[in-house]
Formats: sequence, C-alpha cells, structure tokens
Amino acid sequence: MEQDQMLNNEMRGFDDERINYESGRIYQWGILWAVLYTAVFALSRLLFLGNAEGVSLSLFISEIAVIVSGAVILLIGLIRWGFGRDERRVAEKHRYYLTAGKVFLITAVAGYALSIPLRSQSGLNDYPINELLMQLEVLGCVYFFFAFKRRQISFNYTFIHETGWGYYGHVLRNIGRLALYALIPFGAAAVLDLLTHMSTVYFNAIGIAYALTVYDLGLCYFLLSLLEKLNYDEESPKNLKRGTFIALIIAIGKQAEVFICQILAAWVAQYGMTEQLPEGVTFGELLAEASTDAREAAYPALVAAALALCFLMEQTRHSRRVRVGVCGYLVAQSVDLVLTVLRSAVMVALERYIEEPSAIRLFGNLTTYWSFAVWLISLAFTCLWIHGLIRDCGASKLLWLTVGLVVVCQAVGIFFGSQSMNLAMTLTVGGGALLAMAGRLVILKTGSLRTVDSEAE
Repeated sequence: MEQDQMLNNEMRGFDDERINYESGRIYQWGILWAVLYTAVFALSRLLFLGNAEGVSLSLFISEIAVIVSGAVILLIGLIRWGFGRDERRVAEKHRYYLTAGKVFLITAVAGYALSIPLRSQSGLNDYPINELLMQLEVLGCVYFFFAFKRRQISFNYTFIHETGWGYYGHVLRNIGRLALYALIPFGAAAVLDLLTHMSTVYFNAIGIAYALTVYDLGLCYFLLSLLEKLNYDEESPKNLKRGTFIALIIAIGKQAEVFICQILAAWVAQYGMTEQLPEGVTFGELLAEASTDAREAAYPALVAAALALCFLMEQTRHSRRVRVGVCGYLVAQSVDLVLTVLRSAVMVALERYIEEPSAIRLFGNLTTYWSFAVWLISLAFTCLWIHGLIRDCGASKLLWLTVGLVVVCQAVGIFFGSQSMNLAMTLTVGGGALLAMAGRLVILKTGSLRTVDSEAE
C-alpha cells in the first residue's frame, strides 16, 4: 500500500514537471504574441488619429503598459536563461514564466485602469470601453484554450482531482485573489483621478470598470473550471461529455446573439432612413451604434466557439484531422478579427494621405474579397474537423448535411447581396450558420462518438 502511494506521488511529480514545462512555454509565447499584437494595434490607432490635435502618450497608456511590461518580462527571461538546454535552468525558466504571466495580466489591467482618468472625456457613469483589452481578452482566450487543450492540460491541474467544495472552493478563492489584485490598479486609478482633477469625477467610471473587469474574467474562469470538472469526472463516454455538450450550447447561444445584432444592423441599414427616428438621433449614429453592437457581440461568440471546439478536440485527441481543423478554423477567425481592426485605420489613412478615390475603392473591394476568403478558409477547416469526427471517431455522416446547409445559404445570401437586399442576405446567411451549429449539436449528442476513453474500455 505504501509502495503504491509512493509510486503515485512520484508519477504525479513527473506529471507536474511536464505540466509546468508546457505551461511555461504557453505563457512565454502568449506574452510575445500579446506584445506583437499590441504594437500593431497601437500603429493602427496612430494611423487613425493621424495628426489630430491633442494626440499624446496618455491616449496610449494601455498599449504602453502591455508592450513595456511584456518586453521587460521577455528580456529578463532571455538574459537570465537564454536558450540553454540544461534541465534545471529550463525548469527555472518556465516557473518564471508561470509567475510572469500573472504579473503581465495584472499589468495589462493596470494600463486599462490608469487610462480612465487620463483619457475619459464623457460618459462619466458609463462603462469605459477599452478596445485593446477586449481584443486581447478574446485572442488570449482562443490561444490559451487551444494551447492547453492540445496538450491535455487542465487550467486547474493542481486541484482538478478534488471533489465537491474542495474543488469549487479553490476556484472561488482564485476569483477572490483576482478581485483583490485587480483592486490595486483600479485603486491607484482612483487616486490618480483625485490628484489630477482634484475631485472624484471619474470614480463611478472606475468603479464600474473594476466590477465588470472582475466579472468578465471571473465568469470566464468559473465557467471554464465548471466544464473542465464535468468532463474530468465523467468516465469512459460513448458520446459527448457533459462539459463539451454545455460548451456547444453556450456557443450556439452566443451565435444567436450575434445573429440578432446583425439583423438589427441590416434592418437599420436598409430601412432606417425611411423610418421616424427618435428626436436628436441621426441615421448615421443609429447605423454606427447597430454596427458596433454586432461587432462587439462577435467577440464573446468567438470565445464561446473556441471553448466548445477545444473541448471537442480534447475529447477526440487521437484524431489529428480534428486537431488541425480546429486549429486552422480558430487561426482564420482570429486573423480576421485582427485585420478588422486594421481595416478602418488603413481606410482613414488612405483618405487622409493619398486622397485617391481609385485606391480607396480598390481597398474596399479587397476587404470584401478578404471576408469571402476567410469564409472559404474557415469552411475548409470545418470540413476537415468534421471529416475527422466521422473518419476517426465514428460520428454520423449526417454532419455533412450541416456543411451543405451553410454552403447553400451562403450562395443564396450572395444573390440577395447582389440585389442590395441586405436584410434578406443577413437572415439567410446568419440563419443558416445558426441552424448548422444546432444540427451538429443534435447529431453529435444523439449519435456515438469514439474517443480514447471509450476505446480503452
């Protein structure tokens, strides 16, 4: 009995070393990608603002915090440990990045918090939107979901084996630590507000931002922890695990939210000019607000889709087709999000510096072609992971019907778009995508799914 216990402890020790090594690498690359993306985002903002009056470093406090802290973390890691292969030094380096990743997150939040009293000009009682933080959160979730699930690592691997309150108590304590650590930069922002304005003019905005930041990050972490625990406790499944099933339902719900926002935006674009608008509201303002709502709704929808696909990938990890298909789909969607950010900045730069109508029209056409290219690439990788589910995991061939539905709806939507029937196009394309997601869920849930666990059984 004692020998078995010693063997289990030794095996767990080896597993912890592997997990620390892999997690350290994940955090290291995550910090690097965050710094690079933030540099691109800052450049796009500079192009957008141009030589506008009042442009100063205070407008880029969030970007500066991310770039400087990330560069310092990476430089320390490079100078202290370099590229050596000594096992002890490699282990030290990855333990360093495990801690540095948490520091980097708090620093990014601090940049957001300090930007509120420095750059807010209106809406003192509203939630101050920080586009950079929103996009880093989305891209970060997509990256970490895939990176951890690809390596079969649980986010809570140190206590995932605990049961009941032991597990969820750990989760709630981690959320409490997050709230406590986030309170430091937001408290500093409140002090800065008091010192710079000699008043509490932005206290409400800072308080709202703090509450929603903790809520967003805490809810995402709690949901991920819940789904991981459900999958961990379910043994030898013959079909979808409960956590994967719930993740797919959440993804469908978020896609439905995007669909509704897109319908509203299309309706405003097509009929807004002919309707009686509220007093003081112009058609342009209404269209911009509807378009912004649709774009921002796409952020959590991408996170939910990444969560669902990565759980599905983890459950069918013996299928290389599923893994490559999920990876390709998420990369295509993430790149599209990045280029969407650059699109408006480049358009403004063309109008401001080139002033050539033909160049502006050409760029507009290129963005249209790019959107269609992303759709084709995403469809190709979707076909790959569906093929993997069917070929390697024994899923029903009825899944191909969902691909056919998407293709037919897209073709009909293109026809409606050529006739300037934007609302009909949105209803067709968005409705087809939503029905396809629901169909896949039903087919996977009602059919069998051969996994590593079920094969071992």
